[in-house]
Amino acid sequence: MENQKTIIIVAFLVVVIAGGAYQISRNQDVPLEETQVITVIDCLNRTVQIETPIERIIFTGRGHALTVSVAYLFDTAPEKIIGLSTDIAGSNLFSVVDPSSSEKVVEGASDMGVEEIAAQDPDVVVLKSYLKSDVGDPLESLGVKVVYLDLENLEQYARDVETMGALMGEPEKAESIIEYYQSTYTEVEARHTTTTDAPSVLFLYYNVKGGTASFMSPGADWLQTIVTKTAGGNPLSLELEGTGWNNVNVEQIAEWNPEVIFIVTYKPDPSCMDVENLIKSDELWQNIDAVKNDRVYSVPDDCFGTATIGSWDTSGSRWILGLRWMEAKINGDDTGLLEDVEEFYVDLYGLSSSEADTVIDSIVGDI
Repeated sequence: MENQKTIIIVAFLVVVIAGGAYQISRNQDVPLEETQVITVIDCLNRTVQIETPIERIIFTGRGHALTVSVAYLFDTAPEKIIGLSTDIAGSNLFSVVDPSSSEKVVEGASDMGVEEIAAQDPDVVVLKSYLKSDVGDPLESLGVKVVYLDLENLEQYARDVETMGALMGEPEKAESIIEYYQSTYTEVEARHTTTTDAPSVLFLYYNVKGGTASFMSPGADWLQTIVTKTAGGNPLSLELEGTGWNNVNVEQIAEWNPEVIFIVTYKPDPSCMDVENLIKSDELWQNIDAVKNDRVYSVPDDCFGTATIGSWDTSGSRWILGLRWMEAKINGDDTGLLEDVEEFYVDLYGLSSSEADTVIDSIVGDI
C-alpha cells in the first residue's frame, strides 16, 4: 500500500512539472536570447562594443576610399558594405571585386552629413582618425557606433587590418593579409639592406589647384618616402619635413639632379602620363639625369579616373604593389613583377586569373 501511494505521488509531481514547463514554453513565443557583441580596440585605443551580427558598414569621410580598399580584401565585404561613392562603385578594380557595387551608390557618399549617415541605419561607421571631432563625435551622440582606422604605415596596417577582420567576422583572413604585407615588405627590404650606391629618387606630385600648377614632394615621414627607401632608392624627399606635401621648384629639382623620378597627379586631366611626357619634352628638364636616361615613370593606377583610389603610392591596399613596382624601376629589373601583381589580385581580392588579367590590362602608368 505504501509503495502504491508513493508511485501515485511521484506520478502526480511529474504531471505538474510537465504542465508547468508547457505553460512556460507557451508564454515565450520567441525564446529570449542574450544580445551578442564583439569588442574591438580601434587606432585611437578606444574600446568599442558592437552588437552582432554586423551587416551594415559605412565607410565615409575624407580618405574613405583608402579604408574601403582594405575592407574589400575580406570575402564578406560585398555583403556588408553600404553607401558607396560613384567613384568606388564605377572603378576598374572594385566593380570587379563587388559586382553589386553600383546598387550601393549614395549621392555624396564620400562626405555625407551626420544625419545622412545615421539615416542609413549602419551597424558601424568606419572613419579615418582625423575625422573624430568633425564627424565621429556627432555620430556617437546619435547612438551610432564608430571605429577609427589610420592605415598609414606597416605597423598601423597590422593593427587596423586585425580590427577590420573583427568587423567582417574574418579574423583568419586578417591574419593572412597581415602576413602577406609583412612578408612582402621584409623580403623587399632585405634585398637592399646592404646597398651602398642607391640611385637618388625624387617622388613628385603634380598638383593643379586654382589654375596654378606646382610640383610637390612628400615629407621624410610619409609613406611614399619610406617605400622609396625600402625599395632600394635614396629618396631626396628625406630632406623635407613632416608627413605632408612640400612645394619644390624646378631649380631645386635641378640641384638635386635625381637619377629616377616617379610622377603622380591623382586625376585623369592631366594624368601622370601627361606630366611624364611634359617633363621629358621640356627644355628646363633636359640636363637632369632621370630625363637624360629615360628614367621618369608614371606610378600605376588600377582605378584610373577616380582620384586617389587607384594610385599605387597611396595608403590604400595596393601600396604594397607600389613597393614592389618601385623596386623594379629603381633597380632596372621587372622580373616577376606582373606575376606578383596577379597573385595579389587573386589571393587577396579573390579574383579569378581572368578577372585579375582584366584589371591589369586596365592599369595606366608605367606598369
